[in-house]
Amino acid sequence: MWNFDEKTFLPMYIGFLSFLIVFIQLFCLFFYLLVYRKKARDEEIAKRNPTVFTNQFFREYWYWFTDPLLRLFIKFHIKPDHITFLSAFISLIAGVFFFFQLYGVGGFFMIISGTCDMLDGRLARLKKLENKAGAFLDSVIDRYS
Repeated sequence: MWNFDEKTFLPMYIGFLSFLIVFIQLFCLFFYLLVYRKKARDEEIAKRNPTVFTNQFFREYWYWFTDPLLRLFIKFHIKPDHITFLSAFISLIAGVFFFFQLYGVGGFFMIISGTCDMLDGRLARLKKLENKAGAFLDSVIDRYS
């Protein structure tokens, strides 16, 4: 009845995982719109100018969505530089998936890498660890990833 070979199993697994991630995102977006949207706005987001792709609503939602991960990094005393290197490593993984023409998985890893890039700056600002060396490292890693 269930006859899986490696050519059909991986795309089916990736398709199911993509559906699950989209479902979770839509559920969280609905919850955010009902509950948290009416709360006070984040000052850091208000200072930055919105762009075409990342307007203020999207930034507030993504900050809210990734806030538990940020708290986890704070709890385990992870430094912003570690997250920067993690972002570069995840970008490398995304590049491997793009090389093997698995564009959906590569794109997923690029979203995770971009999120880690956002989180390292937020963590540095929250823990008061901003410095020129960290900003330079983040800038260089951003160029290569």
